Amino acid sequence: MLREWMTAFWLRIKALLHRRQLERDLEDELQFHRALLEERLTALGTLHSRTAGGEGGSDGGAAV
Repeated sequence: MLREWMTAFWLRIKALLHRRQLERDLEDELQFHRALLEERLTALGTLHSRTAGGEGGSDGGAAV
């Protein structure tokens, strides 16, 4: 129990001391996932456009 508390305490101290780096790492991680999601949605929109038999079908090619 004490060991778990000490580990949690140390992690909080470390986060306070390295806050800017942690924020940059988090921002990088979020940016990566946004780009991946955008890529997947674009691929789905392209796939939808091809299966609809035209330039996006009735919805104009918007991926929802």
